[in-house]
Amino acid sequence: MYNRTYNMFYLIAAVLFLNSTITFAAVEPNLSDILDQASEHLNSISSIRYSSSIETIETIKTKEGQGNSLKVEQIDQIFIYDRGKYRASVASPDPAEYQFQREFAFNGYIYQELNPYQSSLNITRKRSLVPYGIMEIITTSYLFAIQPGPNSEFSLETLRKDTVWQNVKSIARYHSQQEIMGHQCVVLRIPYSVVPPGATKRELVQVVAFAEDLNWFPVRFESEVDGIIASRWELTKYVVNRVGDSKFVMPLSLKGIAFNSDGEIWKSTTLVVKPESVEINKPIPEEIFTIDFSLAETVWDNDAQVFLKQKRE
Repeated sequence: MYNRTYNMFYLIAAVLFLNSTITFAAVEPNLSDILDQASEHLNSISSIRYSSSIETIETIKTKEGQGNSLKVEQIDQIFIYDRGKYRASVASPDPAEYQFQREFAFNGYIYQELNPYQSSLNITRKRSLVPYGIMEIITTSYLFAIQPGPNSEFSLETLRKDTVWQNVKSIARYHSQQEIMGHQCVVLRIPYSVVPPGATKRELVQVVAFAEDLNWFPVRFESEVDGIIASRWELTKYVVNRVGDSKFVMPLSLKGIAFNSDGEIWKSTTLVVKPESVEINKPIPEEIFTIDFSLAETVWDNDAQVFLKQKRE
């Protein structure tokens, strides 16, 4: 699967340092109600499709005295989702750079990955922990709710589960009420115990700011590991749509920053959605979620370890 840009799930490991100190209410709010709004927001989506781009800027350390260099990558993406089924594509838009292109799909039975450059299609019935193969902007906005661990799946399906939000409710603690990025927010601390492979247990704390005027949509979440800031995600642009009887906040721009142990930024990631491409809860043809065998010269069944179609010599 495509992990080159998705390695930003490094950002799920960390963050807190909210600057504003403006208090807008003295009474501690009902945390369960706030988290229920988050769950309802995600479950109001039956289908969604949009086009977006993702840019990563990584600082590459060089020899002392030579300064650091920057590595910039950009990927264009398309994401289509309908009640668990999905189709996602990624492609590098710059012909002068290394060309990368992939198609991912799940039709309810089979997971598929198409590599157009090699004209190969791989299929399996085993679900990946990063099933879409891309950074999906709504999932990323709610990463703080996913329990970190070796079996944690990053997907809308995970975030639509009641058990996920029941777990968050059981550990979330009130932190403060502040004005953040122009929104009156309630800030919660969500602590997790993490045991990396071969390492001792560490504490990850997600500090999340929920905006009251956006039906408690998270406008910022930061992470800290063992008390050291590691990352930050911020909602920098959005649109509010009417979905059914409620307002649906669609993120249009989300920026993530990762810090090293010295507090320096070593990677920034920006996801930008094209507003005109967004469609929510509109019918999507079933055939979209199956990649046609004719698009590949070879088709490999990874479960059975056999070719279903082979290139003719």
